[in-house]
Amino acid sequence: MKSRIRESYNKHCKEYHQKMQDPKTSFWNRYVEWPALRSLLKPVVKNKKIADIGCGSGIHTRKIIALGGKVKGIDLSEAMIKTARQENPKIEFHVGSVEKTPFQNNEFDVAVSGLVAHYIKNLKPFFKEAHRILKRGGLFVFSMHHPSSEVFKKITIARKKEKLFGDYFHNQSYEWNMLGGMDLISYHHTFENIINSLNDCGFTTERIIEARACKGSRTHDPGSYDKSHKHPFFLIVKARKL
Repeated sequence: MKSRIRESYNKHCKEYHQKMQDPKTSFWNRYVEWPALRSLLKPVVKNKKIADIGCGSGIHTRKIIALGGKVKGIDLSEAMIKTARQENPKIEFHVGSVEKTPFQNNEFDVAVSGLVAHYIKNLKPFFKEAHRILKRGGLFVFSMHHPSSEVFKKITIARKKEKLFGDYFHNQSYEWNMLGGMDLISYHHTFENIINSLNDCGFTTERIIEARACKGSRTHDPGSYDKSHKHPFFLIVKARKL
């Protein structure tokens, strides 16, 4: 599964990078996920050492630096890291697994991970690695697909599209598509699994945000804005290393 995800991001790196920077195609990242992440990061990252775990092409990394953080990034995709290095030559980037990074024990004040956790079936190795590289009392802030977002099934009743809530208590994979041809595999995680895995790995959860589109963004995409205020698509978690 990991190799398939890497290959897909390598193949579609250019289109993905362009999509993420275009306000017309990045509504969910720009106006839903990032504002929620930013609200948790802004008060804590200034002059701090930050690990951007699953940094992609470095777009979030650059935003974290703009908030005052001193950031190092890592991602599984060689193409993504190549782009990140080209556009941010002063930032240290690494190719590697988020479950086994090259970083030192207790190196960082904050670990950030944007929309990575849902690609991982067993969360504990990922959470343990974040715990290892954080200083005592350090913060782990991450976003992922919301536990309910992939258990809805679309059905039509009386010619009207409705959503039916399907099976929830499982850890099975699901396939989805981005950019029209970017086929991806992710895993469903329950709230119980996410929070208990964090606790088992030495974290305590301090804050949860079920992200909705930020104020003023409805003019960019009214349909997506309204969707985000009816059903949660992203979960943002702030946890602290004990």
